[in-house]
Amino acid sequence: AATETLFGRSIEEQNIALEKAAKVDHLEFIDSRIEQIDRNRLDQVTLVLGNRQTWKQTGSSRLHLKVGDTVRIERAAMGSFLLQKSSGSSSMRVKRID
Repeated sequence: AATETLFGRSIEEQNIALEKAAKVDHLEFIDSRIEQIDRNRLDQVTLVLGNRQTWKQTGSSRLHLKVGDTVRIERAAMGSFLLQKSSGSSSMRVKRID
């Protein structure tokens, strides 16, 4: 019955209805501590956060990050995400890889 109600609706409308049915909150940002930092040969970082999420730098912006720093990751335009140190105003583009 619930699936019939969604039949013919756009994917976006279906996702909104499913989120409401599952009572999923739509987060605009998360705050977490950096637990691990890895750097590739281009000096781009991959971060493991205290919430066990893994995020990889996608842009060329650089931030001075170290284990123990608290960061905020927030939604940006076109489905992208920005990571910012809690103590600063600069940010870098990241994507979740786990």
